[in-house]
Amino acid sequence: MPSAMHSSWLGWRFFWRAWRAILTDALIIDKTAPPMLAASYVAARRQLIGKMASRTLLPGLPVPILAIREPYAVRQGEKVAIVVETSVLRLTALAVALQPGSEGERVDARNLDSGIVVSGVVQPDRTLRVELP
Repeated sequence: MPSAMHSSWLGWRFFWRAWRAILTDALIIDKTAPPMLAASYVAARRQLIGKMASRTLLPGLPVPILAIREPYAVRQGEKVAIVVETSVLRLTALAVALQPGSEGERVDARNLDSGIVVSGVVQPDRTLRVELP
């Protein structure tokens, strides 16, 4: 039971490899830490479930907040639809993602027809929204 002098943080029972999704809380363990350390570590299980480890997480050590991220919606080398939309026009084309990205992140992609590299923001439907200059 954490006291006023300590806060809780979460760690792992085993190694957790980087870039793997965290889908269950079965391997998560609860520990306590001084309050000055707690702010930089994950303290609630809901902060981990559905996320992805961006580096290997070691057993028995706290999970740094910077070591987890949203899972990728678009993967490098994957075909994606690029969308350019104005009030009167909607253009779509196929492209290949040049880097992975989560929803809301900016990703570069190469248009399959023209070979031109465009930059767009990953949308919830896994398309890239490209803004006109």
